[in-house]
Amino acid sequence: MKSEVLITNIRVGVPLQVWHAEFILELDRDLPLLEETILRLVSAGVHSLHRIGELIGLEHDQVLDEGLILLLRREAIVLEDTGIRITPIGHNILKRATTRELQKQEVAIMRDPYTRELLWEPDEQVLRWNANSRRQTLHLITTRRDETGWTEFHLKSQHDKIQHLIDTEGLRNESEDQVRQMKNRNRQLISVKPLKRDTLYRLATLEITHRPDEQHLSWQLRLGEGAHPCHKALKRLEENGVVDVLPLAKESDGFGLAA
Repeated sequence: MKSEVLITNIRVGVPLQVWHAEFILELDRDLPLLEETILRLVSAGVHSLHRIGELIGLEHDQVLDEGLILLLRREAIVLEDTGIRITPIGHNILKRATTRELQKQEVAIMRDPYTRELLWEPDEQVLRWNANSRRQTLHLITTRRDETGWTEFHLKSQHDKIQHLIDTEGLRNESEDQVRQMKNRNRQLISVKPLKRDTLYRLATLEITHRPDEQHLSWQLRLGEGAHPCHKALKRLEENGVVDVLPLAKESDGFGLAA
């Protein structure tokens, strides 16, 4: 079988959806938010598991059961014939909660619309589309219509993924030492307030190849050293199609470096 022959490389911009948002973070939290909510309800006199589930919207939910198990292991509650009771350890946990430190941070969080990966900053050079700029000549690859809707609701619903990003990488521009220090203080994301939405573009290469024993062209979208999954969402190049069959913007030379 004959090997593929490289025909051309086209410089392209792969979109990144960006939300600028305000995060409220809490430090030195003894318990996850759900477990602390359950403990506060029990402390306030709600002793029925059924009623607790109704109040927090997790009636007969596995998550609710796991929260109770954690509280039992921490000896923050006990189960009695009359219902759930808070222990002195539980009271101490709630007492410490009143002195926790809150942090407010304005951040820009990015999302790859094809992989749905959340990230602070990509490894590749990032470009900003500017209709008045002619400093770069690139083809703008657009997302499919069903992949553009990263709304305020979608951002807020990504709480667990954002928390994982904070736990593993810290916040944007934090050093490794700062991330380690914050891990010791058990930083928890309390709320996400969307501020404004933006789109940036990662510099990539569209590699067009042809196999002599076949009648059509092939292509691969390369981001850094590997292929980007974006190419699965775009149409395959057809014979003599090259650029025309791809969803590329007609005005493709208005890129400027992103700040």
